[in-house]
Amino acid sequence: MRARLEKERENKAGPRYRDPVYQGYALGAIVVLIVVYLLAPYLLFFSPELTIGEIISRDIKAPTNLELMDHNATQLAQRQAEVAVPVVYDSDLGAVEILDQKVAKAFSAARDLRARTDPVQPKPKASAMGQEFQQKLGLRLSPSTLALLRTSGYEEDLESQVRQSLRSVMDRGIISDRTFANGEKERGIVIRTVGERKEQFVKNVLSIPDLKEAQSLARDGSAQALPDDPPKATAIGELVSRLLIPNVTLNKSETEARQQSARASVKPLYYKVKKGELLFRAGDRVAHEDRPILEELSKYQKRGLVLRVLIGLLIMVTAILSIFYLDILRYRAPMTRDLSKLLLLGILLTGTIAVSKFSYFLLTAFADKFPMVDPASIVYAIPLTAGAMLSTLLFDTHMGLIFSFVMSLLMGIVVPEEPLYPLYSFVGSVVAVFSVITCHRRTQLLRAGLAVSIVNVIIVTAINFFEATQLNLKAVFDLLFGAGGGLLSGLIVSGFLPGLESLFTITTDIRLLELLDLNHPLLRRLSVQAPGTYYHSMMVSNLAEAATEAVGQNPLLARVCCYYHDIGKLLKPDYYIENQMGHGNRHDKLSPQLSSLVVASHVKEGLDLAREYKLPQAIIDIIPQHHGTRLMTYFYNRAQKNRAPDQPPINENDFRYPGPRPQTKIAAIIMLADGVEAASRVLDNPTPARIGTLVEKMVTTIYLDGQLSESDLTLKDLQTIQQSFVKVLTGQFHQRIEYPGMGLPNYGESEYEDSDREPAAPHSPSDRNLQDVGRKGSSQAGAA
Repeated sequence: MRARLEKERENKAGPRYRDPVYQGYALGAIVVLIVVYLLAPYLLFFSPELTIGEIISRDIKAPTNLELMDHNATQLAQRQAEVAVPVVYDSDLGAVEILDQKVAKAFSAARDLRARTDPVQPKPKASAMGQEFQQKLGLRLSPSTLALLRTSGYEEDLESQVRQSLRSVMDRGIISDRTFANGEKERGIVIRTVGERKEQFVKNVLSIPDLKEAQSLARDGSAQALPDDPPKATAIGELVSRLLIPNVTLNKSETEARQQSARASVKPLYYKVKKGELLFRAGDRVAHEDRPILEELSKYQKRGLVLRVLIGLLIMVTAILSIFYLDILRYRAPMTRDLSKLLLLGILLTGTIAVSKFSYFLLTAFADKFPMVDPASIVYAIPLTAGAMLSTLLFDTHMGLIFSFVMSLLMGIVVPEEPLYPLYSFVGSVVAVFSVITCHRRTQLLRAGLAVSIVNVIIVTAINFFEATQLNLKAVFDLLFGAGGGLLSGLIVSGFLPGLESLFTITTDIRLLELLDLNHPLLRRLSVQAPGTYYHSMMVSNLAEAATEAVGQNPLLARVCCYYHDIGKLLKPDYYIENQMGHGNRHDKLSPQLSSLVVASHVKEGLDLAREYKLPQAIIDIIPQHHGTRLMTYFYNRAQKNRAPDQPPINENDFRYPGPRPQTKIAAIIMLADGVEAASRVLDNPTPARIGTLVEKMVTTIYLDGQLSESDLTLKDLQTIQQSFVKVLTGQFHQRIEYPGMGLPNYGESEYEDSDREPAAPHSPSDRNLQDVGRKGSSQAGAA
């Protein structure tokens, strides 16, 4: 029974391979294998250079039965197989049909001209018929041939003889390149029929005429067919010989492909060497043909260690990365189900090792070019701290620190000849992490690289003192390479960070601070074209930032999202009350249904603008989510009021935003802040108590509407958010004394709520009106 229930539960949950946790395990295994591969070549695949002409110092015998490849014999067999392949020619049967149709059209055109009986146009001259005939054929015929054609009247019998003679010669085939084919007399050639999967082998190449031979055959054939009429035979022979074209052409690419296939089909030839057989005597010089023997011996000598080295390396890498995973599981458990973040982390880990090894390779080549550079110094120039910087910027400080620890352990394997290198790596990486914590501009990445350079120089100096290294040229190069490694890390981070942000849709604080600039094109447009919406966005950002920080979320992200949450109103700013500036409300002339469509359209338009200006995905998601599926209450009530008794009921869903509902805490907070800010504009006598009542009603209304059901906000979070909103609004609506002589006449209240968009009934300062504020604010925020 239990087994059946577990099976049903498993079937309901779906296959395990679709579970993000198992996908994370699979990704971790792949990362482990890649790291092992990146670290293994130094231990397994490095073999000493073999120099031709080297003197063998001792006798070398075969340690076991060896099977060595005979390169010379293999190459000879491949060449023989290649030469044995016959040359391929293509036979185009379609050429015969094209020529036959051309002849038929030429004769038909000439006969049509000759038979013209139009009384308006005179009968064409014989020369015109000849010109038309030659033009159709694309030939210039001799006068004698044209005279015979004219005399015969281009009769169908003559046409039939020409076509029959032409087809008889073309069907035999006319080879295009006889010179090449003559070299194939012994092997023969292969003729393929174009458009058909059919080919034939022709042993006697000379049986296929070339163009000159075919023309001669055409003339001879005509003379033999018409022995009693030499002029006619001559004319047909000339006409057919001039029309002939080669239809058997060399297919060089197919020939080469078959030769290559034949060459590849030849298996390598080996010869056997028995165990104990003498391979080299002491004093022998290594010849070129001996190189395969030495390479095979080198592979065999390592073969016994390969498995042990691989197992040991696999265990070490697995243990190190397991520590990494356990730390993530302890401090960032949700990340273990986020395959995108795990993939990014894997790329950072493997990429840092790959870049470090590639840099080591280039630096080694550099050291070989300059003898004064000690190869031991170049390891300090490896830009290993770049990974720690990127992990801090793309994740957080804790991730950067654990990344530094893991990379330092792995770098001990990359550079085994320097026992203190892991210490150098760890200290530099930790400094890199703390250098980018407060990094607010991309140019500051270079400052972080400079800070790492300074620390690298200090650590290198300490290592040299500890190892009692003399103050010589090597010590100078150690310091220079250490400083260069830090600067190179800063450059690498500057180059790779934007691409990783875009590829994995991660918005770093650097990117957010760039978007916070009020000179951003979108914000400048918003301040000029929709100033009311701009001011509203600023006020919402104050509320959302304070509430977000209070519940432990990213306040910078919340503020930036608020700046851009209503950018869709740029396209039709006059349809939103905060931008009308007393010029009348456009919605007065629209039906409630149309007004709701206009108001809701700013969501889609905002998404289009956000994508056009390449805003981060985190901001794009907020644009529809901060409205959720809320009801535009004012337009809905107005439609209900205007509905005639005989009309169908009003569908509430027609007056709701399309959604989705807020999916994150920040999106939910911005929805609440947007509603509270809009509702607060119609609040009279905004005392702290009245503000608190307003905030509570607005939050309760949104909560009961189910708009927060898909976010992670808890009831405790909602209480904290309410307190934060009240604090900000109380400071915003603080009272001031009225200065003597500065009183202004009462021009009256606005007849519309100062919100996104919806008109509101005039309000009075009575306490009873406060009960409607939450409802009004809900209505106008829903229309925002």
